Amino acid sequence: MTNSVFYNIIKVCKIGILLLSLFFFVEGYIVGLTVVSGESMMNTIKDNDRILVNKISYLFEKPSRGDVVIFNPPIEGREHEFFIKRIIGVAGDFFEIKDNLLYINGRPVAENYININKSDKKDFKLLEGMVPEGYVYVLGDNRDNSNDSRVFGFVPMENLRGKAITKVWPIGGIESLAVHYEDNASKWGRVFMDFKQYITYKSKEVGIDLIGFTNSEKLEKMVQFLKERKEKGYDTEFEEKDTSLRTDPALLMPESRTIIAIGISYNIDYMKTPIKNNKWQGILSKSSWGEDYHKVLRNKMEGLVDEIKKIVDFKYTICVDTSPLIDRQIAKKAGIGWYGKNCSIINDEYGSFVFLGYILTDLDLEDDQEVEEKCGECKLCINACPAGAIQEGYAINTKRCISYLTQIKDRIPYELRVKMGTHIYGCDICQQVCPKNKQIRKGITTDFIPKMTNGNVDIEEILTISNKEFKEKYGSMSGAWRGKNLLKRNAIIALANMNDKNSIGLLKNVLTDESPMIREYAAWALIKIDKEEGVNLVKERLSNEKNLEVVTEMEKLIEWRK
Repeated sequence: MTNSVFYNIIKVCKIGILLLSLFFFVEGYIVGLTVVSGESMMNTIKDNDRILVNKISYLFEKPSRGDVVIFNPPIEGREHEFFIKRIIGVAGDFFEIKDNLLYINGRPVAENYININKSDKKDFKLLEGMVPEGYVYVLGDNRDNSNDSRVFGFVPMENLRGKAITKVWPIGGIESLAVHYEDNASKWGRVFMDFKQYITYKSKEVGIDLIGFTNSEKLEKMVQFLKERKEKGYDTEFEEKDTSLRTDPALLMPESRTIIAIGISYNIDYMKTPIKNNKWQGILSKSSWGEDYHKVLRNKMEGLVDEIKKIVDFKYTICVDTSPLIDRQIAKKAGIGWYGKNCSIINDEYGSFVFLGYILTDLDLEDDQEVEEKCGECKLCINACPAGAIQEGYAINTKRCISYLTQIKDRIPYELRVKMGTHIYGCDICQQVCPKNKQIRKGITTDFIPKMTNGNVDIEEILTISNKEFKEKYGSMSGAWRGKNLLKRNAIIALANMNDKNSIGLLKNVLTDESPMIREYAAWALIKIDKEEGVNLVKERLSNEKNLEVVTEMEKLIEWRK
């Protein structure tokens, strides 16, 4: 009974506090609340308080960048004091000090608190390094006319007691935002954060690894590039044919002013499980290891849009690589990365195994600086490409690219089939040999873990499973967009390139497949693996073949191997 009365009293008090807060807000005051723990809280209401009531937060398990927290530092003689501090880094973030400025993951912390007090130089090394598990990186006081960031640095999570009740609130419009908070000495300071930095913080919370900003001006440099590419025959059936749609954001969204470019690493820390009792395995590109990245990226960008809407209402259009604009050029303009000689966008922190997306917005934000190319004299990717698709001068002969060949439905020339090796979908060779992909930060998006495939394709399985079984196992990966038959075709090419005569029985059964394309490639594979037996099997099939195109191809194959 006593407990029940007590909890009712607490409930009434909470309602009363919120009503009182609303009253002060309506009257023009902004009320501050700070939660010390889940059982007790400190309520300070003063005429000059400048904390906006957002929500009551108790003890939390996973801190995020941007959280303003109750901090109890283990300072001798001050064990009972609490401070309000801001988290600017979590486990895995890297901090360093260059030219008297604090950098996080290679980028300077916001302009108004990057200057480190010169008197702290002796402690600089204590503020540098990667944030370990179980720690956060805490920024201390920052007052309006101070260049002293008073960085606390690495703090064990066990010293965090809860979140402060705060909200990023526009000051003079969306161009500048401020977080107002109270410290233990009842002095009022501000941690200023511009709107771009707010978006950047929130992008990390929703699982976006890289973010940059650029204007919505026409991609003029790409107009001539696309023209020359088409003249060389390097354009593909997957591209928008209208150059204007590929280069002018205004045609996609007339109100667009700023493009928010994003990148998510798919270079996850995953070791393939050794395959037992099955030697016929095909290779899947990392881009098709887990869930379809189009869906993953869109969900994360929608999450970022929701966070921006908490501050300002705006117009936007979310785009993944199915949209006509050249996403790589947008990423380069936004400072996400630079072009490698294999034409991939390379980021200094994450390398090139990065999915790209962008959001066209009517927001007016400052552009990020474009990054220049850094390949130098390196030609590893050019030399490693099996089919010689990578050209000097940052160009790709797409028609020879293995990744492209695994996706087209046109008949693949015999000489290029041999170059495809055992690739079933996509190709990572040019990225695997790139020095910029060594000792880089790994991605943490678990959606890209190949839970169903282990990063491989069981060739015998893919040649025999039903459509229903295919959808259940492979349907959610990005490589499934071209359908089962295309992967079956690539699996047949892989078997041919293995030159294993033990696969002849499997290929013989495939000669009767309902798809004319599959029958054609099975005939080629059989003759390539064993000329004599293959020709006999194809001749036997010819007597029952009704499709004239397949008949012509099989007759051509028999002549080809004479």
